[in-house]
Amino acid sequence: MAAQSSTVVKEVVFQKKSETPEYKVKIIWFNVIFFIFLHAGFLYALYLSFTSACWKTSLFAFIYAHLGGLGVTAGTHRLWSHRSYKAKLPLRILLSCFLSIAAQQDIYKWCRDHRIHHKFTETNADPHNIKRGFFFAHIGWLMCKKHPDVVEKGKSIYLDDLLADPVVRFHRRFYLLMALFFATILPTIIPMWCWNESMRNSFFIAFVAKHCYLQNVIFLVNSVAHSYGDQSYDKYIEARENILIAFMGLGEGWHNYHHVFPWDYSTSEWGYKLNFTKAFIDFMAWIGQAYDRRSAHPQMIKNRKLKTGDGTRMEKGDEFNIDIANSNDKAISGFLNCDMDQTNEKRDFQSVSDFFEGRSVFLTGASGFLGMVILETLLRCCPGIASVHILLRSKRGLMPAQRKGMIFEKKVFAVLKERNPKIFDKVHVVSGDISKPELGLNDEDLQYITEQVSVVYHCAANINLAKPIRYTMQQNVSSTKTIIDLCRKMKRFCVLVYTSSSFSNCHVDLPIKEEVYRLPFHVQTFLSALKEQDNNKLLELVSQYKSDWPDWYCLSKCISENILQYMASDLSVAIIRPSIIGSTWKNPMPGYLDENSMFAIVNMLVGEGFIKVLLGDANRKLNVIPADVAANMHLMAAWSIGTKKVSSPLVVNCTSTGSLKNKWIELNKSCEEPSVFATYYAIHKFLFAIGNAQMMTPQCETINMDFLNDLLHDNERKILDNGIQSIKLDEYMEPTVQELPSPSWKRQHEIIIQYNWLISIIRYITLMHFIHIYHRWKITLINYTLFFVDLTSKMEPSLDVIHDAIPWQATAPGIMLNIKDELHAAIQSPVINYQR
Repeated sequence: MAAQSSTVVKEVVFQKKSETPEYKVKIIWFNVIFFIFLHAGFLYALYLSFTSACWKTSLFAFIYAHLGGLGVTAGTHRLWSHRSYKAKLPLRILLSCFLSIAAQQDIYKWCRDHRIHHKFTETNADPHNIKRGFFFAHIGWLMCKKHPDVVEKGKSIYLDDLLADPVVRFHRRFYLLMALFFATILPTIIPMWCWNESMRNSFFIAFVAKHCYLQNVIFLVNSVAHSYGDQSYDKYIEARENILIAFMGLGEGWHNYHHVFPWDYSTSEWGYKLNFTKAFIDFMAWIGQAYDRRSAHPQMIKNRKLKTGDGTRMEKGDEFNIDIANSNDKAISGFLNCDMDQTNEKRDFQSVSDFFEGRSVFLTGASGFLGMVILETLLRCCPGIASVHILLRSKRGLMPAQRKGMIFEKKVFAVLKERNPKIFDKVHVVSGDISKPELGLNDEDLQYITEQVSVVYHCAANINLAKPIRYTMQQNVSSTKTIIDLCRKMKRFCVLVYTSSSFSNCHVDLPIKEEVYRLPFHVQTFLSALKEQDNNKLLELVSQYKSDWPDWYCLSKCISENILQYMASDLSVAIIRPSIIGSTWKNPMPGYLDENSMFAIVNMLVGEGFIKVLLGDANRKLNVIPADVAANMHLMAAWSIGTKKVSSPLVVNCTSTGSLKNKWIELNKSCEEPSVFATYYAIHKFLFAIGNAQMMTPQCETINMDFLNDLLHDNERKILDNGIQSIKLDEYMEPTVQELPSPSWKRQHEIIIQYNWLISIIRYITLMHFIHIYHRWKITLINYTLFFVDLTSKMEPSLDVIHDAIPWQATAPGIMLNIKDELHAAIQSPVINYQR
């Protein structure tokens, strides 16, 4: 956590100490006067309860106040704010009525402020920041205007899941009426009707005293539970374990645990110990009204206490492991996790391999180049990992299990097979498709993933630049929304790492910062248009902004980032933006490059002479990131978010523009003279696509990338090396060129047969059409011949092949002339003009 006197330099990682503009507190005098009279009325109610009121009235007020407390603890807090369990409609209606008794805010506003509190705790954006004083955290924050940071950060919180609930919408619309009835009228009338209590006693005891008591008990969680008590799970945050608040607050006093494991519906590892809310939720689950209760794994809790706890509430024998667990402390200033004053106190260091030990990982895109390298890195660097589940679909007649075997036959896994062949038993195939609802998972796989998986890598994407917009968006955008929904179902969810692209924000001014840039339209509007089958509506929405992005792929990545920003604000998320992914630098071997990767395809086409020109500025830096560096960054991002060393969402520009001094012109100088065939015309669309992207190669900030690399221990940095500053272009490209497969047309027998068949048809159709047209419009033969040459240019035909392909004897008399010489001259021309 950063100091209160800090200015946000990067929203997602840390804040640097500097001067901040003065913030003038604006007091809301109406609220001040209200609280004065409320507490004065509470004292008068105490007097009445001992002098004239019936004991039943005081007992009723006490019970009624705790019903309102359940509306807060089991309702807005654990259900709607943290989604730690799910509730059916009757229970949600009951909890909304209970919340109206508390009369704090409607469900929507309460959850908004609480999500801001968790995401930006103990910063200026925290609505009841404990760093501003005990009184402010308790009740003072309601007596003054919100800090501008609270308002600004509140706009980034995802709340669409709340508005999707009809109970939340109803409560938001009729909150004043419900609060007036349940908080004021009903508690005043019940004692009067049931045991003839006087109206004065009923009003002051059942309403005023009840309301004052309930508000203060809830506010004690913000003040006392952030000031007094032990820090058994994380000693670097202010939240505390306070047994008194646990008793008074129906189980909300175990606050240090709650801030470490906010998704746990029990908010405690002690079961029903002073936790009436947990008992209430379990009872509702027993009668069928609550389900999908999420909880932290006991081993995860134990590991966290050993790593970051203050040593209290340890099991017998565990106290001897504290020194070992904390032997690698490393000083960092993680936003949201270190003290606000940024003292030099060192924070506990947990290695990447330790973080993944015993965890189950879900990976999409394992058949792609980067996905394979991530999978190999996980298995090689984290041998203690419990399991890795890779999502594969049937493709080209191959079943997912068969494709898994083909993946492991790749050379990238050769080193791992020699060192630890049994590690592959931990990889399990999950049959599915990212474009389908719930990823097309069957019930068994879905249940296992939601029960066991804690880390999710979403690397799958359609990278075909020629695909239409709807196909690209369904593959790249809809799948992101599906992954978010799946993560919310996971009972052990810890972190989601999404693979984006450094080209996703080509529309903004340079340099591109490590933050999510807003779209010119709302993501929900786009998802609604995508859900409909009206392509015109979808194109109408995005076409006016298409010029800002080089292709639909880059736009889809930008939209996905916004979906993660606004729809997964309650989840721990990391966004990795790799640039052009090149061959591996060091691990598992230098120069490995999958033949299906974009970098390999471009290199092969250049080497074979198919690509002779790339659009772009030769003096721009070569924005290539080694595949193993990109994979390492994916592991480090999950580790840093999962151990709360940095905040969510973490955005990392995984690029080399800030580190490498190599330029495109250096790569151009290393190439030989091109071949004589003008074959690049056949793939000009591909060239323009990558040319546009290359021309728009962005200059990116890499503060987070450098910061995460600094967090690594020296021993682990040798394994997960990201020091790309030392890379030299010639040394990096030499093993890459040697590893590149050398395609030969002679080996492509099936393709050649298909081309020959197609050329034969075109040849005779062209000839017949030419003879017919010639006699009517006198069009020269050379235009049609050149058109034929252009169609067949991708085969690199020689002049003799073209000559033999045309049945000269069948042409009209007197037309042959010197056409062979003309054809020769046309082919030698640097530009083929067939548009005449």
